[in-house]
Amino acid sequence: MAVLLERYGIEKQALKALSAQFSLSSTARESARGERARTTLERFRRLEMEIGFGGGEHLAFLARHHPDSLFLGCDPYINGVASLCARIERDSLDNIRVWPDDVRLIFPHFAPACLARVWVLFPDPWPKARHHKRRLVDAGFVDALARLLKPQGALHLASDDDELMEAMRLVVQNHNAFIEFIEEEEIPATRYAMKAQSRGRQCRHFRAVRR
Repeated sequence: MAVLLERYGIEKQALKALSAQFSLSSTARESARGERARTTLERFRRLEMEIGFGGGEHLAFLARHHPDSLFLGCDPYINGVASLCARIERDSLDNIRVWPDDVRLIFPHFAPACLARVWVLFPDPWPKARHHKRRLVDAGFVDALARLLKPQGALHLASDDDELMEAMRLVVQNHNAFIEFIEEEEIPATRYAMKAQSRGRQCRHFRAVRR
């Protein structure tokens, strides 16, 4: 596991230079230095991120079907990180990097307007009212993503919990950086989604578009 993380993981110090290569900010691009960052810019067209990737099946699917994008997977749970690293190794996916901790710790290290898409699929609903403050998608979280997403960039949200989906929809729609909130017919193929659907639960997938 340690060997795989050394190979596929990313450090905070590298994020600014890496993300700057995809930023619309000329200041950010000019401040980025280093052969590794320049090579990344030459090879990949977009930077995308999945937050809370679970077993990594959806992120691996995206990486296989979009080889011109560089994907950053963020999840603090070691079993999921191990599963994703195994998928990367097995499928020889060289366009995924892993942050094995809370994504909010690295938000300040990103250059502005650098992300083409962000995926937040089936986050913990924390259904009890006293636990709602633990939910990932809140006003501060959406504000951070608004800074990182490019104009016309997309924030994808999915859940099988109607109350959580409505709460996420409201917090995004109330942010003036997003101009659309569209329900998608396709449900991202994750292990959690398949389990929920097998139990008769309705899964919903929304896409919000950055102004």
